[in-house]
Amino acid sequence: MAEESEDGLVWDQFDYEIAECYVSGLINGDVSGLEDEDEKLLIQFETYAHNTATRSGWRIGHWDCGEEEDERYAECDVSGLFAKVVPVSLHVFKVAG
Repeated sequence: MAEESEDGLVWDQFDYEIAECYVSGLINGDVSGLEDEDEKLLIQFETYAHNTATRSGWRIGHWDCGEEEDERYAECDVSGLFAKVVPVSLHVFKVAG
């Protein structure tokens, strides 16, 4: 749900679930632990997420990693494979008004 901040921006987020192995690459840009093919998949995913947001009129803010309450296994939004996933959010904004 979009929220307006004191600086006149409206913030929202797009939520995804990605395998643990991709988190460092997405949040910190550290892809040193990924194979070349996994790095390409991560780049494609990030491009897709950014394009989805900008086509909806949002500007890109930042990525955030959610809290892991319990282990959750589901389809990874990066690879499409069943994996232990972590919730991540792409925070986006636009000028209010």
